[in-house]
Amino acid sequence: MGRDNGPLASSGDGYRQGMYLAFVNNALAEKRAGNLGPYMELVAQFQAPSPTSSTPNTSPTQLRSWLSALSHVVSSLDRSHSQLVENILLLPWATMSEAFSHMWIKFVCSLVSARGEWLTSVLSRAVKGLSYRSDWRALAYAGEPANATTSSAHVPPTRGQIYDRIHLLIRSLLSLIPTLPSSLAPLLVRNFPHKRDRRVVQLVYIRNILKMSEYCTELAEGILGAVVDRAIQLDVEIQVELDELEESEEAEFLDQDIGDPFDKRFDDDGDESDDESDGEEDGQSLSDISEGEDDLEEANHIIAETEGEKAISHVRDLVSKLDSIMFATFEHLNRLNEQYTKPEPGPWSVGPDAGGSKSLLSRRQHLFHTLLAIFARAVLPTFKSRHVQFLLFWFNALDHEFADLFLGVLLTKSLYGGTSETQEGGEEPAIIRAAAASYVASFVSRASYIDQHTCRAVVLNLCAFLDAHMEASTIPEMEVSSAPPGSGAHSVFYAVSQAVFYIFCFRWRDLQLTEDEQAEQGAGPDVMEAEDIPAATHVALGMAGQVRPGQGWAEGLNVVQRAITSPLNPLKYCSPNVVRQFARVAQHTGFLYCYSIIEANNRSGRVRSRQSSGQGLHGSSVSRSDSANTVTGSRRPSPTPQDQDSQSGSDRLEDPPEPASLGTDLEVFFPFDPYKLRTSAMFVEPLYREWSDVAPDEDDSDEGEGEASEDESEEEGEDDGDSQGGSGGLDIPGARTVGSHLAGDEDGDEFARQVEAMSISPYRG
Repeated sequence: MGRDNGPLASSGDGYRQGMYLAFVNNALAEKRAGNLGPYMELVAQFQAPSPTSSTPNTSPTQLRSWLSALSHVVSSLDRSHSQLVENILLLPWATMSEAFSHMWIKFVCSLVSARGEWLTSVLSRAVKGLSYRSDWRALAYAGEPANATTSSAHVPPTRGQIYDRIHLLIRSLLSLIPTLPSSLAPLLVRNFPHKRDRRVVQLVYIRNILKMSEYCTELAEGILGAVVDRAIQLDVEIQVELDELEESEEAEFLDQDIGDPFDKRFDDDGDESDDESDGEEDGQSLSDISEGEDDLEEANHIIAETEGEKAISHVRDLVSKLDSIMFATFEHLNRLNEQYTKPEPGPWSVGPDAGGSKSLLSRRQHLFHTLLAIFARAVLPTFKSRHVQFLLFWFNALDHEFADLFLGVLLTKSLYGGTSETQEGGEEPAIIRAAAASYVASFVSRASYIDQHTCRAVVLNLCAFLDAHMEASTIPEMEVSSAPPGSGAHSVFYAVSQAVFYIFCFRWRDLQLTEDEQAEQGAGPDVMEAEDIPAATHVALGMAGQVRPGQGWAEGLNVVQRAITSPLNPLKYCSPNVVRQFARVAQHTGFLYCYSIIEANNRSGRVRSRQSSGQGLHGSSVSRSDSANTVTGSRRPSPTPQDQDSQSGSDRLEDPPEPASLGTDLEVFFPFDPYKLRTSAMFVEPLYREWSDVAPDEDDSDEGEGEASEDESEEEGEDDGDSQGGSGGLDIPGARTVGSHLAGDEDGDEFARQVEAMSISPYRG
């Protein structure tokens, strides 16, 4: 049958559809009888144009008539008619007119309802259609003009319109087949773009599957988990701080905007080509360099510059991808929150107490529990993550109950070992507990919506743990009492100490008692006066009279004052950056004077550094960077007996060297350090507390600081370049990979019940 002169082309409108149906029935009957002629003519109506011709066999108007006729015989279209059905499924239906798209969807829904064997083929093509398709221009149906010259001409749809049609198909199938999510899940995993794919490829697919999760709630948790996994993969690969890039280059790159790919027509994409250089220019420049020494040095310089440029370009690419994914995820969560808190009135609404609003709010709470579960199993164990955790940071601001439960989970994990579904004993490893303590510190310090009461409650919990640990370390029967200071047995103690120091630096104003509060508590019972400090400590560390009398502090902070003068000596094993800032703020506020202890720790560190390194056979001494490492908790192995014997007697100490295991575990890691992704930062900035907002007046903070030795200042200065959120963390094996959440979480309800039991807020009483 030709396009215009087929046997049905001249049929009148009154009986045309009947003639199409009669031809279809006859073709199928002839095929069963062994005559394939009419059937192959029917198949040819859906045949794609040949490479030498852009004219299809059938016009879109005729195709709609054929599909309408075939809809009456879908129960007969079994696998023996695969050629016909495959041709229909291969039609570029989503790029054609809206009328044809709706007709095609209606036919396909009828087909899979009658013949379930075609469901996999339909779903596979639908999910693939949610990805970024650069071949849509070539697949566009030539029967509909691409350029609109008349009112009846077909105007190519935008990508957003195409994706809406595919979502309509999937929603229609979901309404017909309740078990469809189980078939969709593996297809979503299979079509997930590789992390090396371009930004637009990642963004399009992730936005589409997030939209799918809004109407296919059975897959919501798995889809959100897969998106977070991809964001984490990109986040941990960014190994340099964004502010290390040249400011002008960073601005030039990050301000580039390719526009929303959903708003572009499928035949008008301007971002399909890769911008990666093929390196030909570099190869030509290097090939002309001679082998002389000067030329070789120049060649090495060019190679180094080229590698540096490639590294910067790679980081920029990662940043762009991550920023786009984070922005899309923030928008998705915000859209869901608005749906759950401001539902549109519908025909099902009977009244305010009809259950509709309550159901929506319970879905909002379920979404929070989903985010919290993903955080616990994927984000918390990933120490190099710098941005992904801000999804929960933002969501916690929506309801004080969310922030309360988040802190409850973190405190349970850090202080009491938590309940781990992955461990038989139910005890979190020390490195996870330390990470949770860092999250507590960073969250309370940086979240502007955490009020004074919650801040004090958190500090009280942290200080209670410090007090219990110090008490246990003095009881001979306790295992921890035999562990020397600085060893791994005390790693959680040091992590919690560091958390308290960090919170104090940011929230010291909220931790100070007002005059009325001191009067209520009886003149400040939690104030550690100078006479309460042991006399031996006065003599050894020169702290007499350094504690300002009469200043009241929140309950529990007296434990901090005792902890830093205890044999565990947290000022020695916590981050030098945190210790240094804590010392300044503590002195400024009159809370405590720490510089004598810090100076004593530095002297001890220098001696131990010389003992560990010794004077080699050629008389070389330890470098300053090694000395700095020793101060923070030695990262190098303890010296062997042979090494100790080779040292001079003046370099030896009577006590053994400190254990070396702690330095790696207590890397500086505060996960809510400033958010550096430019586009998605709009969600974080209104909720964020900057250091400049809370820093004490520096005019007074420098008094007495000069008493710290010059050597201390020099050695601490070695760590100024360390990033608090940089590459100091460790990756922990076991994080789930992209797509592994799509199978669902059978323990989701149990996790939610555990979370509800972890609240620290009086609001939940």
